[in-house]
Amino acid sequence: MYQQKPDITSYTHFLGSEAFGTGSPDSGTSAACPVAAGCVAALRSSPKSGPGTVTPVQMIGTLQQTARNVPGQTGWNGDYGFGIIDPVAAATKLGL
Repeated sequence: MYQQKPDITSYTHFLGSEAFGTGSPDSGTSAACPVAAGCVAALRSSPKSGPGTVTPVQMIGTLQQTARNVPGQTGWNGDYGFGIIDPVAAATKLGL
């Protein structure tokens, strides 16, 4: 397995299911993974960036290169990977 995990991170801590109580935000990977997956699905929905056009390696590379760094971050780190997913920047880089 690739040693630099996570690859990228995604937003979490938004009010959703309130599974942890009224007014408590959803958090953690169970909230962040669907956000990241939705971003990738949106990018993949274009014929210009579908699986037959942009390989998985190219897609993750684009997501890593366009991820937003958190303050003080330079390159990969164990908390945020290459940064926070930025689907608009990734779409722009892919020519969408």
